[in-house]
Amino acid sequence: MNTMTIDEAIKIKEQHLANNAPYDWLELEQADRLGLEALKAVDSYRKLGPSDLFHKLPGETEE
Repeated sequence: MNTMTIDEAIKIKEQHLANNAPYDWLELEQADRLGLEALKAVDSYRKLGPSDLFHKLPGETEE
């Protein structure tokens, strides 16, 4: 599995969503996988207890 930084993943996803830059499927898949891992990490930290570090994400709902 190839890897990328969070900054690279953000750039790829933002530009792809804005249709400003074409990326191949592998780059998009890597960015998606990194995003999923980041969400899993946030969820794990939230389950440890209350924290001011992990507020709700934009568009996130209760259930």
